Amino acid sequence: MRPLLSLIVLLMCLSSAAVRAEGWPWAKLSYAHYAENEPVQELLQQFAAAINTPVVVSDKVQGVVNGRFEKAPARDFIDRLAKLHSLLWYYDGQVLYVYGASEVETDLIHLQDVSSQRLIKTLTNLGVLDRRYTLRAIPGEGIVMVSGPPRYTQLVQEVADILRSGQQDKPKTGDAFVVQVFELKHAWADDRSMVVGGQRIAVPGVASSLQAILGRRISEPTVSAIAPKTLPKLKGQGLVQGRYGPTEITPSQETNREIVSVRSEEGGVNSETAGYIIANERLNAVIVHDRQSKMPLYQNLIDTLDQPRSQVEIEVSIIDVSTDRLNEMGFEWRINGRNGSFTNADFSQGALPRSPNELSFVVGDGANFSTLLTNTQDLFLSRIRALSEDGDASVLSQPTILTLDNIEAVLDHSTTFFVRLVGDREVDLFPVSVGSVVRVTPHIVKGDLSDKIHLNINIEDGQQTGQAVDDIPAVSKSIITTEALVNDNGSLLVGGYYFNQDSTNRSKIPVLGDIPLLGRLFRTDGSQLQKRARLFLISPRIVGSNTAEIKYNRRLESLINKYLSTAPELFTP
Repeated sequence: MRPLLSLIVLLMCLSSAAVRAEGWPWAKLSYAHYAENEPVQELLQQFAAAINTPVVVSDKVQGVVNGRFEKAPARDFIDRLAKLHSLLWYYDGQVLYVYGASEVETDLIHLQDVSSQRLIKTLTNLGVLDRRYTLRAIPGEGIVMVSGPPRYTQLVQEVADILRSGQQDKPKTGDAFVVQVFELKHAWADDRSMVVGGQRIAVPGVASSLQAILGRRISEPTVSAIAPKTLPKLKGQGLVQGRYGPTEITPSQETNREIVSVRSEEGGVNSETAGYIIANERLNAVIVHDRQSKMPLYQNLIDTLDQPRSQVEIEVSIIDVSTDRLNEMGFEWRINGRNGSFTNADFSQGALPRSPNELSFVVGDGANFSTLLTNTQDLFLSRIRALSEDGDASVLSQPTILTLDNIEAVLDHSTTFFVRLVGDREVDLFPVSVGSVVRVTPHIVKGDLSDKIHLNINIEDGQQTGQAVDDIPAVSKSIITTEALVNDNGSLLVGGYYFNQDSTNRSKIPVLGDIPLLGRLFRTDGSQLQKRARLFLISPRIVGSNTAEIKYNRRLESLINKYLSTAPELFTP
């Protein structure tokens, strides 16, 4: 049963990734190249990087390339290169495979009770079928001959195996319907959703995943509602029922409460041949009504989906720094630790780090920060705290959240105010939120020596501009979307948006400046417009992954942090 499970999961993954040849995302991209004694494998790697597609090149692909390839569609380039060097290539919707001509394979597939027309139709719908290679059926014999690159023949064979298994799993006489409850330990049975920035993000549960795999259900979008350009009006509904208005039941929530049928191959729903899958939220269980012979398949699928996930702690520091002191920070540090180092930063255009662990600022037009990787975030925050004593920096917020691997964490540090609009017969209130919303999705990448964390980051930062249009306050908004690979216990610094801040200061003579009325003669009030930069320091950590070395490094950095905060002048050149 487990081989069958693996094949079904492979088929479903392939169906979502594979596309027809005319729909390949890179087929019509232009590509040109000049080669001089360049190995074919290196040329293929450069070509794949240019079209942003992974490539697997066989060891039997040998030879060198000389000449100029004029600008042409990527599909024409790979066809010409294959013709000149006797190559075979195949794209499965995710990866480009390139083989030598001698690696062509020819297989005979026995379909048994599966018709050849059904096999060809399934291959076409999945985008597996490639007309350049041979796929010939012998009518009435249940035999198909396939010839082509190894990856192509492998996929055809696997699809045929799945179709044969499906035929064998047809209900037999006496195979009665039963109801079985599968309680989950780690995953949610029902769908979960959250609203961020006016969008409802849906996270499918195990029941929905089973429906998609076994019921041929069309997947629903993960973002089910897009924020309208005009904010929804309250119209006197009040604020007690929801956060800013009445609570509504979304279509996805309504669907989750319905019994969803596992349809037969023909797409119909028949109570005598179709099974049902529902989620029980109270028990966090999946309830399945189907034939007894299919229950082991459900059990294996649920065991595969109900897996424990590692926990990731994410700390986000929202920092404002004066641009004058920000420039100084790049030239003042040379503090090394076993987890990384701060060093003198080159603020020239497009500066790159001079060593693997060096902290480097890369500045573009307008002197804006780009992303920054470092493993010494404690030292960085110590310097920020030292600057905050002079009013040149401030940590606005430093929340910490614990999430699971591949589960999005949302940190919202914002303020909501309501704009009142008076009409002829009614008064409407519009909620407007300004502040910082950070959405981080971590993915743990296992390594031989150490694990890394792949971060998908979306930052929305807004504030009031102090201006108004038709008595409605204007709001400025900045959006950052990026991805990065960070070491465990490392950090990612994102920033670069500048803004002006009015600061008020007062100087006075002690005691005399506090006298009512007369105290004005002994004090001076002033205001200053300061240009500041907004920075976001994101520090992920895999919970439970601390080794003895990491603990030692943290203790060492804590000591350095203590001396730096008490006597920062010792570390200034």
